[in-house]
Amino acid sequence: MYRLSIDPNLIIRKSDGAYIPKDPLNRNFREYENWLSKGNIPENAEQNPHENENTLSVEERITLLLNEVEELKKLTISQG
Repeated sequence: MYRLSIDPNLIIRKSDGAYIPKDPLNRNFREYENWLSKGNIPENAEQNPHENENTLSVEERITLLLNEVEELKKLTISQG
């Protein structure tokens, strides 16, 4: 089973928490696409990732923090 990530370029494989890039050359992404073709649907990304922060992997926490940094940069530039 899979879960969408807060990063639109990644899919999370729930069995081991692996991040799978949306790259047709990636074997794991092809397996995901095959899984989708059989009518399966991935779980949605968490609407509020901070809600379950204790269950996030290190990679998810880093992605979350990097996204927040980018948002802060945009705010700083716009207030410039």
